[in-house]
Amino acid sequence: MLEMTTNPSSSENPPTGTNTQAFSYARFSDKRQSAGDSITRQRSKARVYAALKGYILHELPADEGVSAHHGRNSLTGHLADFIAKARNAEIPIGSTLLVENLDRLSRERLARAATMLLELVEDCGVNVVTLHNEKVYHSPMGLVDAVQALLEIDLAHQESVKKGERVKAAWKRARESGQILHNHNLAPGWLQKNNEKKIWEIIPEKEKLVVRIFEFLANHNGGGMYQLAGILNEEGVPPLNEHRRNPAKGWHASAIDKLRLSRSVLGEFCPGTVEFVEGRRIRKVIEKPRANYFPTIITEDLWARAQRPNNARRAGRPSLTTKNLFRGIVWSEVDGTRMIHRGHGEKTKSGRGISYLVSAATVMKHSAHRIRYELFEQRLVWFLKSLKPDLFITRAAVRTDKHAAERIQLEQSLRQAQRAHENLLQIIEAAEDLTEIVPRIRERKAKINEINARLNEINRPCAPTLAPLALHDLATSDGREKARHEVAALIDRIWVSADGAQVRFESPHWLHGLNADLTNGTFDFGHEIAG
Repeated sequence: MLEMTTNPSSSENPPTGTNTQAFSYARFSDKRQSAGDSITRQRSKARVYAALKGYILHELPADEGVSAHHGRNSLTGHLADFIAKARNAEIPIGSTLLVENLDRLSRERLARAATMLLELVEDCGVNVVTLHNEKVYHSPMGLVDAVQALLEIDLAHQESVKKGERVKAAWKRARESGQILHNHNLAPGWLQKNNEKKIWEIIPEKEKLVVRIFEFLANHNGGGMYQLAGILNEEGVPPLNEHRRNPAKGWHASAIDKLRLSRSVLGEFCPGTVEFVEGRRIRKVIEKPRANYFPTIITEDLWARAQRPNNARRAGRPSLTTKNLFRGIVWSEVDGTRMIHRGHGEKTKSGRGISYLVSAATVMKHSAHRIRYELFEQRLVWFLKSLKPDLFITRAAVRTDKHAAERIQLEQSLRQAQRAHENLLQIIEAAEDLTEIVPRIRERKAKINEINARLNEINRPCAPTLAPLALHDLATSDGREKARHEVAALIDRIWVSADGAQVRFESPHWLHGLNADLTNGTFDFGHEIAG
């Protein structure tokens, strides 16, 4: 959520061609900079500038410890929230974004960073001001402004690249020399760094926990991870990474499985590098594992016994893809978490296994919501197949009439996109060397076509065509897979009450807002289900 602190200024005469709304954005890359005055300095400059220009200043939350070299701040940071609001026309056209330098927005390669700046200025109508030289980038952006921005962006990117190369070279030399790299981020959760002695030290209580986990897995033939996660959550045992920046909220079977496979408990370290793909950190192994890097806390024999042998896996187990028709779309009204298909080893009198839908919070021992899956599927399939969509024609028509607000927004976006397209064409015509902007021209043209297509769609006379769900052939794996895709295409979420008898649908289609009682087939719209 984009939260803002308002700092009204006193001047009465804002610059011509803009409104009085200004937004300041501050960022630094390394958490260690939080001890300095980076954010204070950046915000102070913005406040002074806003006061001089007569702006009403909104201070965006700072992205602290968020790098712009790979665009993390524009993909997942507070800057991403601002860009999303600007795209959705929630930021008034003519507003001003205040930044210390363009490298606070991005240190990505030239084409990506320039594209983001042009989108803000040309597409969204946001003026961008760099406070170090009080340069204003506004629409239409002329050739001189474009070249100046490109030069500043490219210099910032090259600086980041050089820093990264120097750091990588230093780490490589350290690895090749055989020394221990005392980086806190490399340490497993049961170790801590001794800065004075420059050695890894074992945390006794964490060591006991790891040994306990491996002994449990060894006694269960490498299995029992779900059971163990439940035990640890019920006992309130904190996760191994509780001291990290983003600790886990509890124990998950996947985390236990990852620990089971890790050889760091045997003292091995596998050097690697981190690459960023679409803002996500991807670790790549670059060298063979190094033995005796960390202190060893379990024996090789215990580690081997905790590994699950291939023949221990259950052969012939049906895929969860076809077992659960509603995978990923059932949510608990009790605790607000997704419900997962699980078997608990129980059987009917005929020997058939019993499975349940269990909320994620229940798995973590934070709640107690589970329902019988077979009964839930039987009731819900019967209800969906019995619905007659023709009854919802009027409702669908009323929902279509609500496109008025969307139509206004689309028409505004179309004007912005057309203006941006024309301005970009002028830049290309004036300077042939700016060929990196050409892909942006194609993107703008595609966006114009997309907006026109949507406008044509919502302006057509409303004549809803509604089809019932088929949900045939649920006895075969292929039939169940087809049914699962059919349900997922129509329904975003199904909220389930405590007893599983009442459901509420979230859907982009005619089912949206429908509340149903699966025990008697009655339904209505617009009322929340009581858990």
